Amino acid sequence: MNSSKYEISYKRTIKKIPTKKLVSEVKKRLHLRKKYLVQQGIEFATYRRRPFDVRLVLQKPLNRWLVTLMTAKVAPRKNSLVTNIAKGGKDHHVLKTLRGIDQRLNTLETLRELVDVSHQIVQVLNSRFPLQIVGLDMGIDKRGKIWFIEANTKPDCQGLENLDRKLYKKYREAKKLIRKRR
Repeated sequence: MNSSKYEISYKRTIKKIPTKKLVSEVKKRLHLRKKYLVQQGIEFATYRRRPFDVRLVLQKPLNRWLVTLMTAKVAPRKNSLVTNIAKGGKDHHVLKTLRGIDQRLNTLETLRELVDVSHQIVQVLNSRFPLQIVGLDMGIDKRGKIWFIEANTKPDCQGLENLDRKLYKKYREAKKLIRKRR
């Protein structure tokens, strides 16, 4: 007998459903004329028992993509599903966060993989869209696997200047070069 359960998050409720009741529970919540987004649940790595993800901002000032900003977005509570700043999440310094996570992961290897995967994603996006700046939200699960969450073509970078002044300066310089080229 399969005793696995699925977690359904709907509006502000979370419900654990046995496999045999999953289809009927989902059907109860669906409306025929609406569109839905179904996502695989990811058990994110945690920092001080709170899930987090990483935002990498890449810019293309001189025909080459550069990572010009990085931040770890830490959820406000340990049971939070989102890390959005608008929903109470907080920006943290990426390296400090990776060094302090609750799981045993190789910090530098994880950081290198985040950057490598981000460059691969932006190359694919750039082959289809004429982009100069992209914000990539990336997750890290408890085993260290990197997950691509979403891309933003107008990433919000406000408030990040105090997190890593050196990196923020790189971001501002790349932004100036992009403006000059237009």
